[in-house]
Amino acid sequence: MKKNLIFVVAIILISILSFALGFKVGKNNKISINNQVNDFQAGWEAAKARLAKSGINTTFNGQVNTISGKVVKMNNENLTLEIAPLEPLADVNLDERDVLITKNTKFYSLVPKDQKTLDKEFAEFTEKMKKQKINDQAVVPPESFTKKEVEISSIKQGMFINVSSEEDIKNVKSFQAKEIFFQPEIQPVIEAEVKAEN
Repeated sequence: MKKNLIFVVAIILISILSFALGFKVGKNNKISINNQVNDFQAGWEAAKARLAKSGINTTFNGQVNTISGKVVKMNNENLTLEIAPLEPLADVNLDERDVLITKNTKFYSLVPKDQKTLDKEFAEFTEKMKKQKINDQAVVPPESFTKKEVEISSIKQGMFINVSSEEDIKNVKSFQAKEIFFQPEIQPVIEAEVKAEN
């Protein structure tokens, strides 16, 4: 019985000493997170830096002057465009862009060229390519659409459009539109896909 009592007291003393030692060591060793502020943005930036360091290219370092997306709000002075992220770890606040419409903003409907005209232009392009020399200016392939200038009233909420600007719009929430263009022929197909998703 005396042996059992000594055994129990020894276990209790070892437990108390272990708890006290663990508490003292834990109190003196606070965890540091690389001297960064422990918030979402710091973690986000650290993740981007880590991905870049690993060799996985998740960023596009060039200038962006045109974006595409769905019109979610609009009036005669601006519209809100919902876009797909330009890069995987882009700021989520830039998934919606405010597009400012000025008196200089042009609106275009992209009308498909008829097949005969397109075939003729591609034949001309092919001939120019055959004759091109190394130092010649690059031959540009023909466009499959013609731009038809339209009014802002042609654009409706829910449409998918392209917006170009003279400034770099990669990391800006709000910018002035130089041109806004869309393909009216594909809008009913896109609207049907959107309704099917909902």
